[in-house]
Amino acid sequence: MGSYRLTRMDKKKEKALKAVEKESNQLKLEKIAREFNNKHMDLSSESAVRCAALRKLTDQLVIADIAKHAGTLVGDPAIEILTDQAALAGVAKHASSKDIRKSAVKKLTDQAAIKDLVLSIGEKELRILALNKLTDQSALEDIVKNDTSTDIRLAAVGALTDQKCLLEFALGSDCQDVRKAAALKITNRSLVEELAKNCADYDIRIIAYKKLFGENECYKNIVEIVELTRQQKTNAPLDFHTKNGSKKAELIKETVKILKNDKFGAKVFWDILKTHDYSNQVHYHYDYCARPGWHDEVINKDYRLKPFPPYPFNDEEED
Repeated sequence: MGSYRLTRMDKKKEKALKAVEKESNQLKLEKIAREFNNKHMDLSSESAVRCAALRKLTDQLVIADIAKHAGTLVGDPAIEILTDQAALAGVAKHASSKDIRKSAVKKLTDQAAIKDLVLSIGEKELRILALNKLTDQSALEDIVKNDTSTDIRLAAVGALTDQKCLLEFALGSDCQDVRKAAALKITNRSLVEELAKNCADYDIRIIAYKKLFGENECYKNIVEIVELTRQQKTNAPLDFHTKNGSKKAELIKETVKILKNDKFGAKVFWDILKTHDYSNQVHYHYDYCARPGWHDEVINKDYRLKPFPPYPFNDEEED
């Protein structure tokens, strides 16, 4: 009995497919694609007939509307047929099936439509899926600046490639997670150095130091120097008579030795020291960095303070 039913269903399906093949009237094809059903067929066979009619339709808006109200058996083939970006965007926004909405998002290529989708739909999963297809840097920048969701802003940062734009966010975003994500993506060395010198967020500066120096002893010393500086009172120069001040002085001397043959590293270190001491006041300990013979000098033990001296090294001078 079961074998008879299967044979009968196959015959019904074959007959229906042949009827669709002969049909040319778009309204009749649309009706079949939308609502064909037969009590002698299972869902898979009915969907095959509906899809056969769907593939003969020529109106993209009609196909999109069918996709909005269909399940995946008919909706996914409809998405495959769609090429109109506005129609696809409409399906991505309004389809009743989440799987169909996802399929529509994956097929979108128009950058304006993708940006509009990111900004207008509420589902985080679909917004991030759309963001992964967004390459327009100005659109991504706008999302990082203005979106209310931290996850979406972070996803947009992940898609950004403009190094200067990333520096802008690393320096000035109102969200630390965004600042951190942007800092981690900066690869231009001069911009990393700028970040190290100018970012007000110590944790972000440490990311920059790691990029500049690697995880060597110099980097570890700088991180500790930064932490000791963090413990200072705001707008007060470091007092080297304190425990923290003495420790910082020792770390500076150690780092001087490490960088004695690294002119670039020495200049970066000089700028870091200048940046991290409040009120532009420093100890004589700093009056050594990056000039000929600086690594051979004996650290002055006088604890008086004086304004931070300008960077003394002549870049044109022979090593």
